Amino acid sequence: MIVRTVGWDNGFGDEKFMVEKTVATDKPGGVKKVYETFSFPSTFYEISNDSVLRSWTFMEELSLNQLIIEYEGVTYGIGNYAIMQDAMGGSRNYSADKFREKTELIKLLAALAYAYPDESQIVVEKLMCGLSLESYKYHKADLEQHFSNRTFNFKVPSKGVMKPVTVEIKIAKCIPQGLGAFYDRYLDFGPDGRIMVSQKNSALKDMRYGLVDIGEKTIDAFVAQGRDPIDRSEVVLKRGISDAFALAGKKLGNAPVNLVQQAYIQHKESLFWAGKRYYNIAELCEEAFEEIAKDIGQKLLANWKNHMERIEMVLLCGGGANAIDKYIKEMLPYVEVVVMDEPQFSNVRGYYKLGALEDSVKRPDEPAKKTEPIVHAKAEPAVHAKAEPVAKHAEPAKAAEEKKPEKPATSEVKA
Repeated sequence: MIVRTVGWDNGFGDEKFMVEKTVATDKPGGVKKVYETFSFPSTFYEISNDSVLRSWTFMEELSLNQLIIEYEGVTYGIGNYAIMQDAMGGSRNYSADKFREKTELIKLLAALAYAYPDESQIVVEKLMCGLSLESYKYHKADLEQHFSNRTFNFKVPSKGVMKPVTVEIKIAKCIPQGLGAFYDRYLDFGPDGRIMVSQKNSALKDMRYGLVDIGEKTIDAFVAQGRDPIDRSEVVLKRGISDAFALAGKKLGNAPVNLVQQAYIQHKESLFWAGKRYYNIAELCEEAFEEIAKDIGQKLLANWKNHMERIEMVLLCGGGANAIDKYIKEMLPYVEVVVMDEPQFSNVRGYYKLGALEDSVKRPDEPAKKTEPIVHAKAEPAVHAKAEPVAKHAEPAKAAEEKKPEKPATSEVKA
């Protein structure tokens, strides 16, 4: 099977993907395109092949709650399955160049096998991904070279057996995180499936705005005029939403971050750890979110003090956006603060749209297929379905529709 474009956000907290599928309809010769986004925790765990109980593991099919892959003779559990199997809740890779590691490759391969369960050969013409602002400077070329013109063989569960799968990647392209979110807002899907400028957000092309990407371990921010970032406006913070879960974990018997995070996302009333059951998980996490948000807001004001008078809007994206937006709005009362729709997927949607836009330009004369309206699908429900940390909790913000308070003539933005 040939897949033109795949969007992949290889996050520290979650793996996010956007893929395109073409499915048949009830009408003769009719098809419809389905654009699907899905995510799972960026956790992994090496499963023992020598365990007596291994043969009792139920492995009928891949799902977001049971991602299992065998690569180079080693079997791994990924995402929620790793959290379940590992006593410490699975491991994460926080290296700036983690894309080089096998731990990240197996997540990509498992996701492709999950997205196309009936295929044993998958050819990805273009893999679109991104790096943080700091990592992009040093690792962009290496990432593109690492995944381009590569073929991988592995096995995944299928109907009770481990099915061989081959994935070939033709080209990998990398863009800075945050710019992906810009393209997500600026571009949209046309009625024929091709990418077009969003009629609703076309004014963004000429607007000066700030963009804040709140991730698991890092926060990237910059000021831009349309597609052009403003010189020396980058803000890179070595903090993220996982720091909030770590703060909460200290009050929960020093429970591991992965377990605290999962308990919060799953709306659990309590968490059992080290012989004791702890309560008030949501309350403790909210307190930590506020502490992190204030730190972020203060650093933004300090770094953007020469830009604030010209910024029309601040866009929040990333898995932590819904957790801290109300605190950011309090600190920036004279600027419109907008949380992007499903902010945890903003970057990966932008990666995908930019890659698909290039395809539209390269194939302008391709005959249009007989299609029905495009469907934007969500993956099957899962314990962690469609959420980076805390993103599942909140409804998309409506700040864009709210009227900004009038700014007093004598007020100044203070760092």
